[in-house]
Formats: sequence, C-alpha cells, structure tokens
Amino acid sequence: MIRKLLKDHKYPPEGMDDAIQTVMSQCELWADNVMSIEGENNEAISD
Repeated sequence: MIRKLLKDHKYPPEGMDDAIQTVMSQCELWADNVMSIEGENNEAISD
C-alpha cells in the first residue's frame, strides 16, 4: 500500500526503497506511541 501511495504521488523520483523504509519507520514509531498512550489511559482509568 505504501509503495502504491508513493508511486501515485510520484514520490520520490529516485530512492523509492529509502522512502518506503522511512515511511515504515515512522509508522512503527507512531504505532508504538499510540499504544503507549492507550496503555497509560487504561492504567489511569483502572486506578
């Protein structure tokens, strides 16, 4: 899906593999951050 989105928006013209890796890393960081925040919210509710 990421490859298709990058291709549809013609980004980047060169270095597509690097761009995909960057996007995947950002998605992983975002997901980790969301899970961390949700975990903190659940702990606050149960206390």
